[in-house]
Amino acid sequence: MEQTRQIKQFPFYDFYAEILGGLSDESAGRITKQMCEYMFSKSPLAELTDGKERFYWGNLWMYWKKVKNTY
Repeated sequence: MEQTRQIKQFPFYDFYAEILGGLSDESAGRITKQMCEYMFSKSPLAELTDGKERFYWGNLWMYWKKVKNTY
């Protein structure tokens, strides 16, 4: 029987903060919330509607996917 692994923490690298720092507080908050939902849950994610947020999410997601798959 296969056990489900649940991630409990993940590294938040400085370059994430640098990238998010270039966004407004509201946008950075939405992306950070999306990142935590992605890392800690298996629920479908809400669609980001802002084009700049989608761009940043698309570029960061590949790193988060690698991190999530290592746990």
